[in-house]
Amino acid sequence: MYSAGCKNPPRVFKISLCRRGDSFMTDSFPSFLRNQSTSPIRPAPVQSHVHWKFRLRRPQTVFIMLFLLSGISSLALPPSARAQPGSAMDTLKPAMEKVIQTLQDPAYHEVGQQSRQREDIWKIVKDVFNFKEISMRTLARSWKKFTPEQRTAFTEVFSELLRNTYLGKLQGEYHNEKVVFAGEDTTSSKKAVVKTIIHRGDTEIPMHYRMIRRNGVWGVYDVNIEGVSLVKNYRRQFKKILARETPDVLIQRLKEKNAENQRQLHIKEQAK
Repeated sequence: MYSAGCKNPPRVFKISLCRRGDSFMTDSFPSFLRNQSTSPIRPAPVQSHVHWKFRLRRPQTVFIMLFLLSGISSLALPPSARAQPGSAMDTLKPAMEKVIQTLQDPAYHEVGQQSRQREDIWKIVKDVFNFKEISMRTLARSWKKFTPEQRTAFTEVFSELLRNTYLGKLQGEYHNEKVVFAGEDTTSSKKAVVKTIIHRGDTEIPMHYRMIRRNGVWGVYDVNIEGVSLVKNYRRQFKKILARETPDVLIQRLKEKNAENQRQLHIKEQAK
């Protein structure tokens, strides 16, 4: 869905995650988050036997609003879009409100408070995103190849990858975008899709949160934006690795990528 002021549908871009001879390409993403720079980002590699480079072609941000969230619209919602007690939307909406409040809190704008802000946002996200479910669905059939210990380790490093990659960018590039809840589709007693529309300037971007209820608690297990799935994109990358490497190798690579991301965040904060 695009607004009348959006002359052309957004172009697409791709992400490549490379490791000396390995090239992993995700699905295409709409480029509504694109900034003016078209140069790829090439962070300095981590000093280890494995050298990573993470390139974003065209836009510098991918899931700033996809993975986390932006502002909540104060517009009146139609009855079908109002959160019902115990519904998936009833779980998601308060979390979105807490994230935006944390982003706007002046106390976090002081020098040296970025790390604490990320921690506080992460606490909110962990309560509404089911990272075990996300990890299981991302690995798909490969999940059976992992031992219980490897599954736990993968879930930890994968959730940390999402955290380190996107929270820092969210902090730096949040610009009071608005979100309107468009409704909730209950596909079964345990599954639902919460539909939202992001308003960024003259552009409207549909974003759907797929949620599942486990042990009576709703949690997000995938985010779909204009037909592009977070889970499917990472699945393609990991599937290529696991076609020729062991689960332990994948886990180790993610650990090294996390170390690189942490290093880049530290450098960024030291420069302020």
